[in-house]
Amino acid sequence: MDRPHYNFSFNTLNEYTDFEFYSIGNKGTIKKIIRFIKIDLEDFYSLSLFDVFSDGTLSVMSESKNGDMKIVLATVAKTIEKFLELYPTKKVFFSGSTHERTRLYRIAITQEIENIKNLFDILGITEDGLEIFAPNRPYQGFIISLKAQ
Repeated sequence: MDRPHYNFSFNTLNEYTDFEFYSIGNKGTIKKIIRFIKIDLEDFYSLSLFDVFSDGTLSVMSESKNGDMKIVLATVAKTIEKFLELYPTKKVFFSGSTHERTRLYRIAITQEIENIKNLFDILGITEDGLEIFAPNRPYQGFIISLKAQ
């Protein structure tokens, strides 16, 4: 994953890890947080991407339309890589907050699959369960983990 991405800082609390960065584009500078939240399944964390408003509230539904979507997606990918480097036994679940965003994540994974398939195991979530990620298949979400050594 050698695409341009934003620099980020991170901190880990008891139940989650935050990666903070700033989107810089045609609408200005927008603070964003990528949060990995511990969920009830053992070794699983859920990833969420938030816009941070001036009053400190977070939103997964806002559309910043800052013209830097590819850089933001590359930043999300880099934070997954860093998170799994810090916590190699964990698994990361994510889906988009809308069907369109989930599709966007699928497209981004498809574009990078050749570069990441030797480092990560990627599963797609369907109505029928889990399957090894396949390009051009509709998914409800994704699970990424480090490839077993």
